[in-house]
Amino acid sequence: MDIYIKKYIMKKIVRLTESDLVRLVKRVISEQNDSASLSKGLKMVVNNASLDLNGLKTICNFCKGRADLKQQTNTGQLITKVNKLLSGIENPVNLMGGGSVSNVAELINKEVKTPEEVCALIKFYYNQKSLVGLSFGGDDEDFYEAISDDLTTKVNTTEPLRRLITSIGSKVGAQPK
Repeated sequence: MDIYIKKYIMKKIVRLTESDLVRLVKRVISEQNDSASLSKGLKMVVNNASLDLNGLKTICNFCKGRADLKQQTNTGQLITKVNKLLSGIENPVNLMGGGSVSNVAELINKEVKTPEEVCALIKFYYNQKSLVGLSFGGDDEDFYEAISDDLTTKVNTTEPLRRLITSIGSKVGAQPK
């Protein structure tokens, strides 16, 4: 049995067999299940996460371990924005911790919409180290390392981490402890 679908925009007829249609429907259902699985898993991880670097590390490990996760269309833009926010590492004016990690939390609140985007940002994050030839640490930092490096010079790390983990949790309706 053949099914014909006419595309009016392109004025082209696409021919699908019944098996093609079944495969397409199964793929859509599978992708929906993957998305629900990611959302439930991230919610569970955030609900059990502590509001410190260990909690952030647990969340990052969950996202980095997701083999089914694909890079989102806005991931590159978000990574660039996070890198700009974290470029103030070791800024002596910002010792109390109200700076860049809190700004990353605000960025997640404003620009990240789904659990997939949260995990894509964390999984595919890389830190652009060089700024006019100056280096802010080792190469190939992941999201966790970049955040923890930013906090090394801060006196107050609790509030920025709380904001960041809470922002991540808000994307899946989770309440970290």
